[in-house]
Amino acid sequence: MANITVNIEGDLNIFVSGGDGQPDRLYLDSEDGCPVGCMEIQFDSPDECKAAVLYAAPGEAAKRMTLYEALQLAMETGNLDSVEMLPAFDLLVAFDSDDVVTDECGDLYLAGACMVFNVTDGDVVSLTQEQEEAAHKILEAGTSALTNGKERIFAYGL
Repeated sequence: MANITVNIEGDLNIFVSGGDGQPDRLYLDSEDGCPVGCMEIQFDSPDECKAAVLYAAPGEAAKRMTLYEALQLAMETGNLDSVEMLPAFDLLVAFDSDDVVTDECGDLYLAGACMVFNVTDGDVVSLTQEQEEAAHKILEAGTSALTNGKERIFAYGL
Protein backbone atom coordinates (compact mmCIF):
# COMPACT_ATOMS: atom_id res chain seq x y z
CA MET A 1 0.00 0.00 0.00
CA ALA A 2 1.25 3.50 -0.84
CA ASN A 3 1.87 6.19 1.75
CA ILE A 4 0.66 9.63 0.69
CA THR A 5 1.74 12.86 2.39
CA VAL A 6 0.40 16.32 1.59
CA ASN A 7 2.43 19.18 3.04
CA ILE A 8 1.09 22.61 3.93
CA GLU A 9 2.30 24.19 0.70
CA GLY A 10 -0.10 21.95 -1.15
CA ASP A 11 2.55 19.92 -2.99
CA LEU A 12 1.78 16.23 -3.33
CA ASN A 13 4.55 13.86 -2.28
CA ILE A 14 4.00 10.15 -2.91
CA PHE A 15 6.39 7.63 -1.39
CA VAL A 16 5.43 4.21 -2.71
CA SER A 17 6.61 1.03 -1.05
CA GLY A 18 5.91 -2.51 -2.14
CA GLY A 19 4.09 -5.10 -0.09
CA ASP A 20 7.40 -6.06 1.48
CA GLY A 21 7.82 -2.54 2.90
CA GLN A 22 10.81 -1.78 0.67
CA PRO A 23 10.93 1.52 -1.23
CA ASP A 24 9.98 1.29 -4.89
CA ARG A 25 9.75 4.91 -5.99
CA LEU A 26 10.03 8.41 -4.62
CA TYR A 27 8.51 11.58 -6.07
CA LEU A 28 10.35 14.81 -5.25
CA ASP A 29 9.11 18.38 -5.75
CA SER A 30 11.51 21.29 -6.12
CA GLU A 31 11.21 24.90 -5.10
CA ASP A 32 10.75 27.60 -7.73
CA GLY A 33 13.93 28.23 -9.65
CA CYS A 34 15.31 24.69 -9.41
CA PRO A 35 15.67 23.28 -12.94
CA VAL A 36 14.73 19.79 -11.76
CA GLY A 37 11.02 20.56 -11.37
CA CYS A 38 9.34 17.35 -10.23
CA MET A 39 11.23 14.08 -10.49
CA GLU A 40 10.61 10.43 -9.83
CA ILE A 41 13.21 7.96 -8.59
CA GLN A 42 12.08 4.41 -9.29
CA PHE A 43 13.62 0.96 -9.05
CA ASP A 44 12.40 -2.59 -8.71
CA SER A 45 15.05 -4.27 -6.55
CA PRO A 46 18.15 -3.38 -4.54
CA ASP A 47 20.34 -4.84 -7.30
CA GLU A 48 19.00 -2.26 -9.75
CA CYS A 49 19.89 0.71 -7.56
CA LYS A 50 23.52 0.60 -6.52
CA ALA A 51 24.27 4.25 -7.34
CA ALA A 52 26.43 5.75 -4.59
CA VAL A 53 24.91 8.72 -2.75
CA LEU A 54 25.66 10.61 0.46
CA TYR A 55 23.22 10.56 3.38
CA ALA A 56 23.93 13.31 5.89
CA ALA A 57 22.51 14.73 9.10
CA PRO A 58 23.62 18.11 10.49
CA GLY A 59 26.45 17.77 13.00
CA GLU A 60 27.34 14.26 11.80
CA ALA A 61 29.65 13.00 9.08
CA ALA A 62 27.95 12.26 5.78
CA LYS A 63 27.83 8.56 4.96
CA ARG A 64 28.32 6.98 1.54
CA MET A 65 25.68 4.38 0.73
CA THR A 66 23.64 3.10 -2.18
CA LEU A 67 20.52 4.93 -3.27
CA TYR A 68 18.50 1.92 -2.14
CA GLU A 69 20.00 2.04 1.37
CA ALA A 70 19.46 5.81 1.59
CA LEU A 71 15.80 5.51 0.58
CA GLN A 72 15.30 2.70 3.11
CA LEU A 73 16.84 4.86 5.83
CA ALA A 74 14.70 7.83 4.82
CA MET A 75 11.60 5.65 4.92
CA GLU A 76 12.46 4.43 8.44
CA THR A 77 13.49 7.76 9.94
CA GLY A 78 11.38 10.34 8.20
CA ASN A 79 10.77 11.48 4.68
CA LEU A 80 12.34 12.99 1.57
CA ASP A 81 9.86 15.18 -0.27
CA SER A 82 11.84 18.09 -1.70
CA VAL A 83 14.83 18.50 -3.97
CA GLU A 84 17.19 21.43 -4.51
CA MET A 85 20.46 22.04 -6.31
CA LEU A 86 23.67 21.76 -4.29
CA PRO A 87 26.05 24.48 -5.51
CA ALA A 88 28.65 22.10 -6.92
CA PHE A 89 28.77 19.79 -9.94
CA ASP A 90 25.00 20.26 -10.43
CA LEU A 91 24.41 17.78 -7.62
CA LEU A 92 20.98 17.46 -6.06
CA VAL A 93 20.00 17.30 -2.40
CA ALA A 94 16.74 15.70 -1.26
CA PHE A 95 15.28 16.49 2.16
CA ASP A 96 12.09 16.64 4.21
CA SER A 97 10.48 20.08 3.85
CA ASP A 98 9.17 19.72 7.42
CA ASP A 99 12.80 19.91 8.63
CA VAL A 100 13.29 23.44 7.27
CA VAL A 101 13.39 26.01 10.09
CA THR A 102 13.66 29.81 10.08
CA ASP A 103 15.75 31.81 12.53
CA GLU A 104 14.84 35.23 13.93
CA CYS A 105 16.54 36.94 10.95
CA GLY A 106 14.45 34.99 8.44
CA ASP A 107 17.32 32.76 7.31
CA LEU A 108 16.38 29.19 6.36
CA TYR A 109 18.10 26.10 7.75
CA LEU A 110 17.70 22.38 7.23
CA ALA A 111 17.61 20.70 10.65
CA GLY A 112 17.10 17.15 9.36
CA ALA A 113 18.83 14.55 7.23
CA CYS A 114 19.38 14.92 3.51
CA MET A 115 20.55 12.82 0.59
CA VAL A 116 23.05 14.18 -1.96
CA PHE A 117 22.89 12.50 -5.35
CA ASN A 118 23.64 12.96 -9.04
CA VAL A 119 21.30 12.62 -12.00
CA THR A 120 22.62 12.22 -15.54
CA ASP A 121 20.26 11.83 -18.51
CA GLY A 122 17.37 11.17 -16.12
CA ASP A 123 19.13 8.37 -14.22
CA VAL A 124 20.65 8.48 -10.75
CA VAL A 125 24.38 7.78 -11.13
CA SER A 126 27.08 7.25 -8.53
CA LEU A 127 28.85 10.25 -7.10
CA THR A 128 32.48 10.50 -8.10
CA GLN A 129 35.18 10.89 -5.45
CA GLU A 130 35.58 14.54 -6.44
CA GLN A 131 31.83 15.14 -6.15
CA GLU A 132 31.72 13.47 -2.72
CA GLU A 133 34.59 15.58 -1.44
CA ALA A 134 32.93 18.78 -2.71
CA ALA A 135 29.60 17.79 -1.12
CA HIS A 136 31.33 17.03 2.20
CA LYS A 137 32.99 20.46 2.15
CA ILE A 138 29.74 22.26 1.31
CA LEU A 139 27.80 20.45 4.04
CA GLU A 140 30.52 21.03 6.65
CA ALA A 141 30.94 24.71 5.73
CA GLY A 142 27.17 25.24 5.77
CA THR A 143 26.60 23.63 9.19
CA SER A 144 25.51 26.02 11.93
CA ALA A 145 24.58 25.57 15.57
CA LEU A 146 21.18 27.10 16.30
CA THR A 147 20.16 27.81 19.88
CA ASN A 148 16.83 28.49 21.50
CA GLY A 149 17.32 28.94 25.21
CA LYS A 150 19.10 25.80 26.38
CA GLU A 151 18.17 23.84 23.26
CA ARG A 152 20.90 23.59 20.63
CA ILE A 153 20.58 21.93 17.24
CA PHE A 154 22.82 21.67 14.21
CA ALA A 155 21.43 22.62 10.82
CA TYR A 156 22.56 23.23 7.24
CA GLY A 157 22.17 26.77 5.91
CA LEU A 158 19.92 26.95 2.87
